[in-house]
Amino acid sequence: RGWINGIVVGGSFLQGHKFEVGSSDDSSSGWYGFVMTWDGSKVLERFPSEFSVDGLIRVRYIEDNFYQASTKKFHEERKNWRTRTALRLLELSLPQGVRITVALGTNVGSWIMRFMDVFITMP
Repeated sequence: RGWINGIVVGGSFLQGHKFEVGSSDDSSSGWYGFVMTWDGSKVLERFPSEFSVDGLIRVRYIEDNFYQASTKKFHEERKNWRTRTALRLLELSLPQGVRITVALGTNVGSWIMRFMDVFITMP
């Protein structure tokens, strides 16, 4: 499958620190298996929540209301996997004006599918 199931931001850009988002088959980890860490320690374990380190990173973990509403309206007559897809957003603000938005998606039905959509904005 061609799904994104993890993203890492780190190195000298974050002064040697690392922020990681990953998914696993362990649904007891985070929200449907999505886990966020800073230097290996879990962060953003509650929803909604925020995490920040002054001057390096600010992350907001929020509901993706736009996608939920538009998907429901567009697919209400056709019952496909998108109508059962729950989404949450991570909005990352990073040094030098870099922004990353990660849509965490999970489909819960007769099977579970996890995926990420990643949007990177740079000045």
